[in-house]
Amino acid sequence: ALKFTAKNGKVSITINQTVRTEHRHGQLTVSVKDSGCGISIAEQAKLFTLFGVVENQRALNSKGIGLGLWICKMITEKMGGKIAVDSVVGEYCKFTFSILLDDHIETENIMLRCINPDRRPIIL
Repeated sequence: ALKFTAKNGKVSITINQTVRTEHRHGQLTVSVKDSGCGISIAEQAKLFTLFGVVENQRALNSKGIGLGLWICKMITEKMGGKIAVDSVVGEYCKFTFSILLDDHIETENIMLRCINPDRRPIIL
């Protein structure tokens, strides 16, 4: 997100957790949103595919070969979760992933390790 955002732009990270109940697994959801260049709907379809490169952003990420988000998708799905993108060209891009939490994970401590003490989104 940082490399696609101007120096005066913003990147925020939001982390939410739902606790396991009798009928439902706990879930951890992480979103990263930037005020960068955005990605068109046509280009978004390429993002999570092997070697999927967004052509109009090659100047910003000339070294990327399209593995990063594909790897993120594979890991997320192996953990029972999903990953998605929401974007408007010229305004923002937001990536969100969620994973299921197993019974043996200390779910009540995850949020404390992941967010700042004020529980506000972290702005970089």
